[in-house]
Amino acid sequence: MSSSDTIPDFALPQPPSSETSLSWIGKRIVSHIPVADSALCEQEPGQVQAQLFQGEVLNLLGEQLHQGRKYDLIYLDPPYLSGASYRQTLRSRDGKRLGQQAAYGDRMSRPSYLQFMHTVLRALQALLRERGSLMLHCDWHAGHQLRQLLEELFGPERFLNELIWTKGAGGQPKGALPRKHDSIFWFANGAGHFSSFDSPLLRTPYDQSTLQTHYRRQDEAGRHYREQVVNGKRYRSYADQGKRITDVWTDIGAQHA
Repeated sequence: MSSSDTIPDFALPQPPSSETSLSWIGKRIVSHIPVADSALCEQEPGQVQAQLFQGEVLNLLGEQLHQGRKYDLIYLDPPYLSGASYRQTLRSRDGKRLGQQAAYGDRMSRPSYLQFMHTVLRALQALLRERGSLMLHCDWHAGHQLRQLLEELFGPERFLNELIWTKGAGGQPKGALPRKHDSIFWFANGAGHFSSFDSPLLRTPYDQSTLQTHYRRQDEAGRHYREQVVNGKRYRSYADQGKRITDVWTDIGAQHA
């Protein structure tokens, strides 16, 4: 590509002023990120187009921003600052083990990691629609500081949930209690985020003991229900509607992650 054909870097919006700010050695406000063509690895047919891109994350985000893309929901599972290097097992189509190869390293210093995540989160925020939201998946290594970054960029008033994913897997440290959960911080980009918290997708069946204790009445259609009076107002709920899920998830084991 000639110099005249070069796509300029994308200018990131300046971060908002914040009452609190996380500091680290060498902190700087990155004004531009590169724009580079990404490699499309896989595209699935269907009503909802799914695409998989491969490349350096800031280059990919720069390209998305340059194209004017906007999203309702962004979920990210970045490196955790674990200090480890990871390998992946290669298998043939029939499942035969072929060997291993390097996957990625997670060995940045803490200041470098926080600078990297600060820039990535600013780029992701610029990709969100006003009514969009972002979920950041992390663990104990840096989760406490990543939440501070999110509050700095989105504002503490945009915090929706800290989802606790209890996986059951993990080591047995001698100097602390076993660390058996990840955190997913969920922040809204604007005041009117799109999520419907009463969606049937966010419900789960009641325990059998709850059904036997509280849902013994039946209406004319045969549906089991219970009635409760709150502040003088009577409310009816049905057993087949299930209950809303909470911010603690215990039903997805590490082997299914």
